[in-house]
Order: sequence, then structure tokens, then C-alpha cells
Amino acid sequence: MPSGDPAVEVTHEAEKTALDAFLSADPNREMATRALSIKSLGAEIVVRELSDREMQTIQQRSESKKMSSIDINAEVVGIAMVDPDLSSPEVIEKFNEKFGGFVTPSEVVKSVMKPFEVIRVGEEVMDLSGAGDDAVTQAKN
Repeated sequence: MPSGDPAVEVTHEAEKTALDAFLSADPNREMATRALSIKSLGAEIVVRELSDREMQTIQQRSESKKMSSIDINAEVVGIAMVDPDLSSPEVIEKFNEKFGGFVTPSEVVKSVMKPFEVIRVGEEVMDLSGAGDDAVTQAKN
């Protein structure tokens, strides 16, 4: 039934409620991925969103080590990278040899990509993980 006030929007019973949305959400859903073209590599990579636990781990490491923004983004990208697989035997062998011992995915990322590419890819991962400008908006009443 219309309210007569154009500023008040009438909610129809067929619309999904917040409770319906939470109850129908799949906690085991697949993580979103995104293909990104990296100019300096001349190739595409694929990254995925981060889980809550991964975000907490990155935050704890960044606080304890007082990491720079490039280092934090390299951590984000190293964890989120789907393709190429930074834990593949080929990658491990090549970069362990280059660094003279065990190398982390974030070190691989920083050694292969340009600093601002690392930051931009990190921002893309954060967008996938719900930090994008359009992830949460004010409801229109």
C-alpha cells in the first residue's frame, strides 16, 4: 500500500530480508578470482580473494615486522596468486637458487613484478576480498 510520501519506499514481501540473505549464503562458496594483465611480464596472472584467516596472518606479520606497503602487498599477492602457482617445483627451484635458499612467495612477487604493479595487484585482491568501493553501500530508504 503506497505511503503517499515519495521519500518512503514500500518494501514488498517478495524482497529478500537480511536474515534470508544470511541463511541462504553458502559459507563454503568458491573464492572469487580475477585475471589481471601485467604489462612488464607481458602475460596475465590470476589472483583470488583472501580468507579471514589469511587477512589476519598478513596483518599480524605486518605489525610485528613493521612492513612497508610494498611488502604488505607482496604478501597479499603471494598468498592470492592462483596462476602461476608460486609453490610449483619449477618456481621453487629457480628462486631458491637465485636467493641461495628458501624463498617465500612474496619474495618471488617482489623480484618479478615492478613495485607499483605489486601495489595495484594487491589492491585488486583487496577489492575481490570485499574492500572495493562498491562492496558496501548505504541502503536507499
